Amino acid sequence: MKSERRDGTGTPPRRVSERLDGEPRIEELLDDPVMEALMARDGVDRDALITLITDVQQRLAGRRARTARQEQQMNQLAEAGGR
Repeated sequence: MKSERRDGTGTPPRRVSERLDGEPRIEELLDDPVMEALMARDGVDRDALITLITDVQQRLAGRRARTARQEQQMNQLAEAGGR
């Protein structure tokens, strides 16, 4: 049985990328035929999901940056108070 990709070609799906953290990219997960079938069944739009994921990634990155700045400021205040 030949699996079809999202683009309608009969080319086999790409192999999962070799990343340092061992996790596949979201696009690779969403290109999986089983994932495509589940998303179609549940009425999930691929582009809307990618937009949602990107938005959440950006918010989390902003939160991490703020937390890091706050920790740095607290450490500076603690150092200044200990002098």
